[in-house]
Amino acid sequence: REIYDHLETALDRGEDVANQIESLVLEYS
Repeated sequence: REIYDHLETALDRGEDVANQIESLVLEYS
């Protein structure tokens, strides 16, 4: 169960990073 919590946290962070990258790409395109 603990592993799943860590996975969920990692996925959430990954989503945040993806959103930031997307924003940067849109800004500089």
